[in-house]
Amino acid sequence: MSLPSPTPAVPGVRGIDHLGLTVPSVPEASAFFVEVLGFEEFYSHGPYVDEEGDSQQVYFDRHPRSECVEIRMLRTANLNLELLQLNAPDQVREVPKTSDWGSAHAAFYVDDMALAVQNLRDRGVRVLGGPLSLPGPEAGQDAEFCFFLTPWGQPLELISFPHGRAREYEEANATKLYSPTNPETVWS
Repeated sequence: MSLPSPTPAVPGVRGIDHLGLTVPSVPEASAFFVEVLGFEEFYSHGPYVDEEGDSQQVYFDRHPRSECVEIRMLRTANLNLELLQLNAPDQVREVPKTSDWGSAHAAFYVDDMALAVQNLRDRGVRVLGGPLSLPGPEAGQDAEFCFFLTPWGQPLELISFPHGRAREYEEANATKLYSPTNPETVWS
């Protein structure tokens, strides 16, 4: 018996709706994203708990006694951010290093890298090293990136392409990577 050949993608996928981050405290994480990165809060809901069933395990692959304390939605220019505060008997309370499986980060575009990094430092945010030139196709374009950590240790990144993205990769590809500075990169 042979299985039908898979389709190349989930039908109807149009793009990212939101990025979800599990944080130790939704109020503290929300304050960081609002005050430091300029997000806007939209709404909160919760708590949710299934004290006897297995819905947390079935639907979310969590310990069955997990409690969702709060969920809060925030937004910046082109990113909806869902902050989740959860408690679970088997919860790991360490943020993975950027080299660990499951680690994730969001990169925020800035117009002026030096000004943005100085602003983070002035606010007491831990900046890892300092701006570096981007390697690969963006090299030589004055493109820079810089990692920093939230108060709970989540790695985030600043990125800047002051002269636009490099065109080297575009020679082999008709489509372009999305860029917040170029509306032509938005798929219709």
